[in-house]
Amino acid sequence: MVKVILNEGKVIHVYGSALIEVLKGSISIYGKRVKASEKVLLHKYRSYPLVALEESVINLVMPEESYIKEVKDQVIYEWMSIAEEIIDEEHKAVVVIGGVDSGKSSFITLLSNKFVEKGFKIAVIDSDIGQADIGPPGFIALGVPEKQIIWLRELKPLSMKFIGDIRPQYYVDKIICEVLNLKNLALQELKASVVLVNTDGWISDPQAIAYKYKFIEAVEPTALIVLGIDLKGLFKHFEKTGVRVFELSSPLHAKQRDRDERRKLRSERYASFLKEAPLRKYKLSELMIDGFQLLQGVDVDPMKIRSETGINAIYASINADTLNIVVQQSISEVEVDRVKKVFGVSKARVYYPGFEKGFYVALTDYMEADHPGLVDEIDFLNKVIAVYTHFEGRPKMIKFSKIKLSRDYFDQLVE
Repeated sequence: MVKVILNEGKVIHVYGSALIEVLKGSISIYGKRVKASEKVLLHKYRSYPLVALEESVINLVMPEESYIKEVKDQVIYEWMSIAEEIIDEEHKAVVVIGGVDSGKSSFITLLSNKFVEKGFKIAVIDSDIGQADIGPPGFIALGVPEKQIIWLRELKPLSMKFIGDIRPQYYVDKIICEVLNLKNLALQELKASVVLVNTDGWISDPQAIAYKYKFIEAVEPTALIVLGIDLKGLFKHFEKTGVRVFELSSPLHAKQRDRDERRKLRSERYASFLKEAPLRKYKLSELMIDGFQLLQGVDVDPMKIRSETGINAIYASINADTLNIVVQQSISEVEVDRVKKVFGVSKARVYYPGFEKGFYVALTDYMEADHPGLVDEIDFLNKVIAVYTHFEGRPKMIKFSKIKLSRDYFDQLVE
C-alpha cells in the first residue's frame, strides 16, 4: 500500500492496475470526481491521470508491475478546458479522431463526465470495432451514461450493430451506415441532447484519411476533436463547413499497448459478452443467414452426390458457380474435380465436420439489433445450429463474421 499526499492541482499518472481510496479531499480521474471514503479500481492495461481538486491524501494498493509517476504534462488541463468549451458552445454531435493510443476513448470519457455533471442526457457511440469498449469487438455500440465513469467499458450497450471483423478498412460504408443508424436512434428515440462518437485508430495512410473524411461528412458533427500533433492541419478544412475543429495534444505519458496487450483486451471483451452463455438451438429453415455462403446457396441432395460420385456428403449447396460440400472424410483432388464436373461448376469448397465450431456470430432480433453469439456446432442432417448466446429472444437472422474464437476467447481471422 502506498500513501500519496497531493497538493491542489497536482497531477500523477497511475500505470497498471490499482485500487485507489481517497482518504482526504477529492481527486478527478478523466472528469470523474472521487471524494473522501470513495474507492476506484483501475485496469492493468491503462494509465490514468489523477488530478487533485484540493489538498488530498490517497491510498494505492498495486501489484509490483504497476507504478505511479508525477508528471508536469498539462494536457489533461487542456482537455478539461476544451471539454468546458464544447459544453458552453452547446455542441450537439462530437466526433473524436486520432491514431492508436492517442487518447480517443479517454477524451470521450472526460467529455461524457463533464456533460453528466451538468445534467445533460448524452449518448456515446463506439465505432472502434477493433478495440471496442461499449460492445464486444466487431460491433458498433451505443451507450447512455447515467453517472460518471473512468472507462467506456462501464457503459451498458443499449443497441449494437454487427460488422463482423476487427479491420475497419474493409467495411467503410457499412460502419458509416450503422453509426448513422445509432445516431438517429440516440437523437430521435432516446431523445439524447448530445451524441459523442468515438472512432478507430486507423489513420496512418491516405486511404484511412479518406475514410475519416467520408465518416465526418456523413455523421455531420458540430465539433471535431483531432488528437495528436501528427494530424495537425489535416482536418481544418471542415471549418469551412461550419464544424468547430479542436486540435489537441495526446497525453505525453499515455500507456502504449503492444499487440499482445490489445489481443488480451479483446479477449476480455469477448468473454464479458459470451462467458457462461447458455447453448441455444435454432432451426436453419427459420433463419436468414448472412456472411456464410455454405448456408446461403441452393441445397443439393447429398444422396445425389453419393450416388453419382461416391463421395460421402452430409450437406451441400450451390452458390453461383461454386459447389459447397460438407463431407465425413477427406477427399482427393481427383474426387473434387469429379464432383465439379458432375454438377457443372468451376469451383468447389470442401468442409469437414467441426469446422464451424468457434465462429463468432450475431443474432439479429426483429428490432434490427444485433446480439453476440458463438457457434458450437451445426447439425447438417437435422439442419439445426447450436449457438452460445445470452440473447433470449427469437432471432430472425444469424450473421457470420470473419472471426473464430478459442476457448479462452482469443480471436483468429478467417477467410
